[in-house]
Amino acid sequence: MKELYGSKVKDTIPTIISDDSAYSTDLEKANLFGKMFSAQCSLPPPPANYTLPPMTYKTAERLASIDFVPHIVWKLMRNLRGHANSDFTKLET
Repeated sequence: MKELYGSKVKDTIPTIISDDSAYSTDLEKANLFGKMFSAQCSLPPPPANYTLPPMTYKTAERLASIDFVPHIVWKLMRNLRGHANSDFTKLET
């Protein structure tokens, strides 16, 4: 877009007004979009007699657990491309 309009164009989403509240930070806007998206894409509860079909595995290998190390997750999130990670550095304290 900058190639078309020059450097005067901002790559950010402007402040969003929803239910008489203003959402201006990237984190607030992301949370608002997530909340709105999940409200539109939720499934109704299954019927009382519903059971899941049997699961067939593709391999014989299994993971007993997956460990997440907080400082490694933060490091990876900080290195994400774009401006979406700007609020993550504020939460790191």
